[in-house]
Amino acid sequence: MKKLIMMISIFLIFGCTKETVDYRKKYTGSWFFKVEREEHNTKYIGYHLHDSLEYVGYIELARNTKEIKIKYTPDDEITAEIDEKGNFIFPKSTRMSSGVFEGVLKVNIIRNSGGQGGGIYHEISGSK
Repeated sequence: MKKLIMMISIFLIFGCTKETVDYRKKYTGSWFFKVEREEHNTKYIGYHLHDSLEYVGYIELARNTKEIKIKYTPDDEITAEIDEKGNFIFPKSTRMSSGVFEGVLKVNIIRNSGGQGGGIYHEISGSK
């Protein structure tokens, strides 16, 4: 009888592990993005680009357990951490950027970086 109680206790303690749900998965899939882009470089000859475009891109899980990868134009993508509330946490190199998911069907991102005569500013709105 003691062995039976001991086996049941061990099963209840170790046998009932709760599977964790990856909170990032609700954001993955195909997305429709509207993008306003401004890019400039004042070195050498220099250039200035200002355009807007629409693109069907995607959001997928990245290698890090807190990161997602967003492909929002044919040439541009972002990899960033998100918290459980859908707030973006960008790496230091893009510290002027920000983003947030509004529920699971909308995302708004400002990508802003640059220095030493050049920079980019992308205003990105996405809907699932």
